[in-house]
Amino acid sequence: MQRHGRPPIGSAHAASSGIRIPPLRTHPFASSIQTGATPIPLSMPVLAPIAQISGVTGQTTVLAFLLGNGLMNMLSPTSGMFLAHLATGRVSYGAWIRFVWPLWLVLAGLCFLVIALAAVMGYA
Repeated sequence: MQRHGRPPIGSAHAASSGIRIPPLRTHPFASSIQTGATPIPLSMPVLAPIAQISGVTGQTTVLAFLLGNGLMNMLSPTSGMFLAHLATGRVSYGAWIRFVWPLWLVLAGLCFLVIALAAVMGYA
């Protein structure tokens, strides 16, 4: 039974639409906590129930988190090593954003496609 214009829980459409949330939710964690493994225990208690309600497997949720975290690390100005690399190359942060933005959009589109495919296939 469909309510409020949303697909029924457990349907393939609900899974593919619900899985788009984790990459967007990782931004606060990726921009404030820069180590690779630290954001996982902070964000998974939030993302796991959302994924279960949406009918998405745990593996797909972790895949979405990792892809979202990697995408945000390409743009995050709070990473010390990232800023050190930019400074060594004498590239301003604004120039980096202008340069990487088209590539980032293509990669984000590919990530969303892979995540939606994993959700629809029931990647486990």
